Amino acid sequence: MNYLINKRILPILVTLLFLPPTLLHSQSARPLVSNINAQGSSRTKITVTWTLPKKTEGNVITELLIYKATRPLIDISSFANLNPIARISGTSVTYTDTVKDTNEYYYAVISVIKAGSYSTDMELYYDEDIDGPLEKADALSQSSTYKVLLPGVNATVKGAKVKITSQKERQKAVPQVKKSEKSYTENELREKPLPFMDILGDNAEVHEHKISTETESYALSLVKGSSYTQTMLESHVFEDDILSPAGGDEYFLFEILKNSFIQKKYAQSEKELKDFLSQNRKQNVTNRANFYLGESYYFQGKYSNALSQFLLVEETYPSLTKKWIESTLDLYQMQ
Repeated sequence: MNYLINKRILPILVTLLFLPPTLLHSQSARPLVSNINAQGSSRTKITVTWTLPKKTEGNVITELLIYKATRPLIDISSFANLNPIARISGTSVTYTDTVKDTNEYYYAVISVIKAGSYSTDMELYYDEDIDGPLEKADALSQSSTYKVLLPGVNATVKGAKVKITSQKERQKAVPQVKKSEKSYTENELREKPLPFMDILGDNAEVHEHKISTETESYALSLVKGSSYTQTMLESHVFEDDILSPAGGDEYFLFEILKNSFIQKKYAQSEKELKDFLSQNRKQNVTNRANFYLGESYYFQGKYSNALSQFLLVEETYPSLTKKWIESTLDLYQMQ
């Protein structure tokens, strides 16, 4: 038995263990949201979503209170000293929080209720266009907070933070100590943090991939006076190949990408990828290498060869290869 239980998770498990069975089984009929989830949606936003009850018995939801904390909210006492960060309509199923740091946050959605019943088969229990200001004020004055909190139901148990999408932001969020260069003996594993291949846009000039001027001029001469133009796609690198691995097939593929493919030396990357694929490699690495070989052909204007490579991995990467195949066919027709 594993005794290394996270101290933050233990109170949540205990809370769930001692919840009354009737509360858990009749939850759908209570004025309580469920299926809460929170995750970073951009570099400054965290989006919280939940599900409204299909029906309620004896009470309806007039408003929803959104709470946020840096620790899990495991019961009502957890936010006794907290103020809600937002009060929103009782019919809302999402809320977007603006965050200015990279801390992890936990969220809870608490219902404000009034007497009545509601079902999704009925009309909305509150409509601002129908209820006038007096009716609305009267409804709110009769409302009360439904003080029930269930971790994993209307309170998140996993912290959420904004997305970190660039190398600079990663370095800011997790400061890295500079290390002097070191040589490695054969079969010795490399130390972490591992080298990072910058393909995410920190230097736009490095990542602007175009065919050569000669090739572009030649292609345009073949469609004299035509109003049709085809834009070349930007090169694609899989997430698995952004950080240098410790060794093995992944490491050799990373070195090819770093030294030739990312540098737009596509003729060189074509040769090196062919040599790489001439030996038995792990299947997932082989699939990625075949895709990179297709890209190397593509950016050299070898569209027939590129098409063959993309078709080779079409079943492995269906959505990704679809746009590359279409672009390759369009450019191929211009030859």
